[in-house]
Parts: sequence; structure tokens; C-alpha cells
Amino acid sequence: MSSVPTIEQLTAASWPRLRAFASERATEEEEDASLALGFRFAALQVGFWLGWASIVVVLTGLALD
Repeated sequence: MSSVPTIEQLTAASWPRLRAFASERATEEEEDASLALGFRFAALQVGFWLGWASIVVVLTGLALD
């Protein structure tokens, strides 16, 4: 176990303004993480459908050739 205190331990002591700032920052980081996860999921879906579309194009090209 580390002897270095975490931000939660520091802010819980006696700094109410710093504690409020830390909680706001955590909320912003959670929102950023949620946006990043949503973007990654959307990119994964687009990649999935583009992959299938490319397979269809190749098979169509082979069938018509």
C-alpha cells in the first residue's frame, strides 16, 4: 500500500472548495469518458457495415466479371 495520499484523502480533510473542484473535475472526466466510449462504439459500427459493404462489392464484381 502506498503512503502517498490520494486526491480524495486530501480533499476530504479541510478544503471544501478543493473538494468541490475535485468532484466537478471527476464529473467532467466521466462525461468525457462517456463521449469517448460512444464515439468508439459508433466507429466500430461504421467499420462493421463498411466491411460488409466491401464484401458485397467484391462478390458483385466477381459475379459480373
